[in-house]
Order: sequence, then structure tokens, then C-alpha cells
Amino acid sequence: MIKLLLSLLLAFYGTVGQWISPVSSAEKPTMMVLPCANGYDYSTAGLDLEAELEKALLGESDFVLKSVPYKILMGVNYLGVFDKKYCPPILEKVPVDVLIMCRFAGKNDPFGYEVRLLRTRDMRQVDSIQATGLQTQEEVRKSVREQKAALMADIRALIE
Repeated sequence: MIKLLLSLLLAFYGTVGQWISPVSSAEKPTMMVLPCANGYDYSTAGLDLEAELEKALLGESDFVLKSVPYKILMGVNYLGVFDKKYCPPILEKVPVDVLIMCRFAGKNDPFGYEVRLLRTRDMRQVDSIQATGLQTQEEVRKSVREQKAALMADIRALIE
């Protein structure tokens, strides 16, 4: 019963990022994972890279992870974003310290991905974790979990 209630709440209010931390963003840096730049085709196959990244970042006490406020971003192009030049309209509506952008990579390799980080105070963009040659959706999930430490190291280096 509780699982059903939680799934209904998450479906109504959005992704897991809203439930992550009650800590004020003034105390800790904030970050947000944007929807996968080319994720629509892959979501029909049941793979959501944005959700996998959010799950990997759950429980990190150094940051406040915000979910994408879709209602606030109405009228703003937030889909297909994988470069800093498309981020200013998003940042006008949702101020965060780090934007995490992701996309699936490879033409003949449907299960590869790339993650890019953007420090919003000076618009410094860096490439972070990536993987290619993954054969199944489960390998993508496992790869994101295995590269969590590298992703966090990149985020910490970017914030400093």
C-alpha cells in the first residue's frame, strides 16, 4: 500500500529529485539533472538516463539535488539541451549551481551515454562520465552506478 501511494505521489509531483533533501539551498550547492537530450527514442524502450543519474546521486550529503520543475519551465526549451549555449533561459527560471546534462551516444551503439556538467556562475562546461559498447539497458544502469564516484569527483572539482 505504501509503495502504491509513493508511486502515485511521484507520478503526480515528478521525479525522485523533489524528495531528496529538505536542506536549504543557501547552505549547500544545488544541482539539477536535465532531461536526456535525445532520450525520447530510448524512453520508449524503457530507459531513462535522467532517472538513473538522479538515483546514483541520491543520498549525497554535499549537495541539494533538485528535480526539473516542469511547470516553472513551461515555455522554455529544456528538451534536447546538451550544451551551455541553450542553458541561460533555463537558469533564468531555475537558479542552480550545477546543471547536469546527458545524452545517449553512438549511431551503431544504442547503449552508450555521455554526461556533461555546467557550473552556472561562470558557464564553465566540462565533460564528465561516459560509456560506449553497452549491450543492454541493465549494463547502462550498472555503468552509471559504477561511475558515480567519478561523477561526484567531477562535480566537486567544478564547484571549487
